[in-house]
Amino acid sequence: MAKQFPNILDECLTRISKGETVESCLTEYSHVREQLEPLLSMASSISRAPKASPSEEFRRFSPVRLMARLRQESRVAEATTAYQRITEPSTLSLAWHRLARSISGSKRVLVPVAISLVVALVVSLGLTYAVNTFSPNSALFSNCTLSVIAGEVEVQMPSSDIWQDGTDGVVLAAGSRVRTASQSQAMITFFEGSTIMLEPGTDLEIQRLEYTDGQNTTILLKQWLGRTWSRVVTMADQGSSYEIKTPSAYALVRGTYFLTDVSETGSTRVQTLEGVVAVGGQDQEVGVGAGYETTVDLNSAPSKPTPAGPPDDAGPPGQDESGPPGKGPDDAGPPGQDKGDD
Repeated sequence: MAKQFPNILDECLTRISKGETVESCLTEYSHVREQLEPLLSMASSISRAPKASPSEEFRRFSPVRLMARLRQESRVAEATTAYQRITEPSTLSLAWHRLARSISGSKRVLVPVAISLVVALVVSLGLTYAVNTFSPNSALFSNCTLSVIAGEVEVQMPSSDIWQDGTDGVVLAAGSRVRTASQSQAMITFFEGSTIMLEPGTDLEIQRLEYTDGQNTTILLKQWLGRTWSRVVTMADQGSSYEIKTPSAYALVRGTYFLTDVSETGSTRVQTLEGVVAVGGQDQEVGVGAGYETTVDLNSAPSKPTPAGPPDDAGPPGQDESGPPGKGPDDAGPPGQDKGDD
């Protein structure tokens, strides 16, 4: 029976996709009903779920974000010895792979759906012990992943003064530094889902990455030069923070989307597109709401927030909800908002 189960699952999924009911398959294969029913029910529910209509920005940029996240997750899995026990070849693993393939397709990966299916499958088969084995050590998540979008990107690893070519998918720890050449772009994806896009001519240092008690998240960056777009996920815990320091200011948030632009003179401009950003300098701080910006010169306090004007040039390439939506080169409006928004 064990050897036949994956084939039974394949056959039932095919029959259901052609309009046959779940119950008819369960009746025919009653000897494996207990194992088969939760899998077929999930597949049937997902097939009836409302279909999303992804935006053009999502289609253009999501593959980059997805591949970076998958690379990071694969490294976490390699470091978790309990994962090895659960994924050993077995009837269960074969059935799972077939189910996932039938739903998402062999060349497409739907991460949220896959995670939901894993949890439901574990619970339905009584393997609740597996939930605890996946509880990560905080050290595994104290890193981030680099994605090279275009051009040349260099990386300086912790405790090193040597710059080396940045490769797509490399894992960076606190103390690393990334810089982009002209006509180059890179993105860093953090362990909790936040991202930062580096525009051409940007120099960024990762000063602190911490994930403690399964709750508090601390991300501290130093932007020496250039322009970045930060998309920060909402941090529910009051002790969590995402902060960018520059030669003249700091920008502190707990869930928002904003631009940080540092000139060669050290002057900093922060423009908020969603949420509110606390910008400080010289022991003074201002709150910059969506559609506004402030400038902080060296050894000066932040200016009073004013309505944001159009950017100096085109925004970054189109992105999904994890990054700033881009505009075409002829579009003078600020990325991520209408020209008339304040």
